[in-house]
Amino acid sequence: MPRFCSFCGAQAPEMANFCPACGKALEPTATHAKEWAYGNQPSSTLANPASGELRDNIAGMLAYITVAPAIVFLLLEPYKHRPFVRFHAFQSVFLTGAAIVACIALMMLGMLPFFGVLVLLLGPLLWFLTLLVALVCLLKAYQGQIWKLPVLGDLAEKQAKPT
Repeated sequence: MPRFCSFCGAQAPEMANFCPACGKALEPTATHAKEWAYGNQPSSTLANPASGELRDNIAGMLAYITVAPAIVFLLLEPYKHRPFVRFHAFQSVFLTGAAIVACIALMMLGMLPFFGVLVLLLGPLLWFLTLLVALVCLLKAYQGQIWKLPVLGDLAEKQAKPT
């Protein structure tokens, strides 16, 4: 069932927390709250955070800039208790870790005879694909959505669930 922004009237995806047109927080619905697997934060926390705090969608977005903000969000109050921020921070850390492991594997493959040229071609492609995936995750986090990567998203989901 489509949702509509009460501020600008634009149609928003069902699971969105923020309007894709104007960026305002959407009012949660009963079905929206049930479908949100991460214990949706109260709309007051999303729309009007306490002084000095970032909104959850901004914190989730910043987690994909580099791995450092993601680690900071996992350690700092109140972000370490917010499932939406935790999910995006963990997914960012896992994406960075997977990219590092893939780069190391490519370097080891490059040491074998006849594979040097292949590594020269695959290295930039791996870098570009990682950047593209991080950018899509960043945009989805800014829109207040969860975009789970195939394996890494499941791992992040397990880590992000409140205990």
